[in-house]
Amino acid sequence: MIALLRTRAMVEFFLKGSLPKGLSAPQIGVSKRLTVCGLQGELKVLVNPVIIEKKGTYDNREYCLSLPHHQTRTIQRSQYVRLHYQDMGGMQHTLVAANSDAGLLEHETDHLNGILYIDHQSSV
Repeated sequence: MIALLRTRAMVEFFLKGSLPKGLSAPQIGVSKRLTVCGLQGELKVLVNPVIIEKKGTYDNREYCLSLPHHQTRTIQRSQYVRLHYQDMGGMQHTLVAANSDAGLLEHETDHLNGILYIDHQSSV
């Protein structure tokens, strides 16, 4: 029950807030494969997201809400990402993103896999 309340609080935070990035459930102590992020001009709730295709690379300057005292780092991310996910109603979707949106999806998916941006080697 507590996990459900935390998950709802995370979704409600983004619905009311204006953060342009994302937040994954593990960042707030919820062991769920769920990410909420601002993508392509709208709020997306991604349940069980899986990256199924990546293409190209670019240098992305990153930071993380989980590590507010760490400096930003430049790491390589994919220029193109295709991802499968479920919405909150259980419907299956595919999402295609490029450049910074693709980097955001990789960053948030990393959180779900226990990886932080500081675990990547800096590309500069």
